[in-house]
Amino acid sequence: MLTDYPERCSTVITGVERHSRKRYTLRLAETPFRPEGGGQPGDGGRLESEDFSGSVTGCTSNADGAHLLDVKPRRGTPQEGDAVEATVDLARRGRYARMHTGEHILSRILERTCPGLSIGKVAIGGEHSTVFLRYDGDLTWEALFEAERGAADVIGRNLPVECRVLSPAEAWERGLRAKWDRLDDEPVRMISIRGFDRIACSGSHVPFTGQVGAVVVTGFKGSPPEWQVSFTVDGEVAAEGSRRMRMLERELATPAAKIPGLVAKRRDEAAGARKALDKVKQYLAFPWEREELPGGWRLHALVLAGIPGELVTPALKRIITDDDGAVGCVLLQEGDGPEAQVLLARGGSCPLDARTVVRRAELQAKGGGAPEWVSGKTGCTSVRLWKKAIADELA
Repeated sequence: MLTDYPERCSTVITGVERHSRKRYTLRLAETPFRPEGGGQPGDGGRLESEDFSGSVTGCTSNADGAHLLDVKPRRGTPQEGDAVEATVDLARRGRYARMHTGEHILSRILERTCPGLSIGKVAIGGEHSTVFLRYDGDLTWEALFEAERGAADVIGRNLPVECRVLSPAEAWERGLRAKWDRLDDEPVRMISIRGFDRIACSGSHVPFTGQVGAVVVTGFKGSPPEWQVSFTVDGEVAAEGSRRMRMLERELATPAAKIPGLVAKRRDEAAGARKALDKVKQYLAFPWEREELPGGWRLHALVLAGIPGELVTPALKRIITDDDGAVGCVLLQEGDGPEAQVLLARGGSCPLDARTVVRRAELQAKGGGAPEWVSGKTGCTSVRLWKKAIADELA
């Protein structure tokens, strides 16, 4: 792995800050742990001494440049002055190194293939990473797939990745891309992918691009000019996507190239159907059961199967609007299962708190809302039990 930090070292605890029995912040005289920075989390690992052992879950640095370790004790209590063996979790560091190198490759290709695109910041993770960028154009899957192909070429060429430390003047003379407003007069760490890219970066990297494995874009979101692109270096993600696409091709009896068009067509048809429903649902009539409740209030109950709640909602609203002393209870059974969607509402003069009804144990319901309107799920589809619970609350 390309890093300025060793794998382990013998050192001494120079500072202990206790937060709880399960968390400490420790400082060491020397440390092999790389602190977080450049969008990459800090190293993890372990500390071992005769009387203490602990897991290092993260590493940061303070304004003075001191490295601070977040440590969870496994045995004993850390003491200032204790000699310890510090060992880095190389698997974790290796994942970040692959990810960070993959990010450099993907970001450079996007900058070159989308004129005007610039990288704002990155968030490197062990499984997935995100690039935050600015681009006034419309980012598309076609552009991202092209960037994937370019990244595959760079990875396949197995280019050397090298690290050099330059003075600020040398870095400026070389035209090194860097966030100069964040750099002081300290040396600048330059990461070069031979013949492809060089940039100021404090992160961990692999020594050859072939060790990245793959760059697979897993998603993107945003709108001009702010975008986010997520990716992984796990090539199995691409293989799994290919397998699922082939299954989908067979299921839809449609070639992969035509599936996006088919989805767009179905989306338009669904939008048209929703508009049609919006026009007619106010005219729908349902078989309400009506009866008197204690105190002269009026209950309207309805049990249906396979009907979405949005079709019934306008009718329920009309009941409690036209009669401010009414209570409306709707149970919409879902398939053959024991659960149903429940809608419970009451008119403005009725004192019922719909929330207290839903909380009754015998109704096996969960939901939320206001005193006058609650929606949720219930395991009780007995209208008799719902009527009794409402009557009890009004008694």
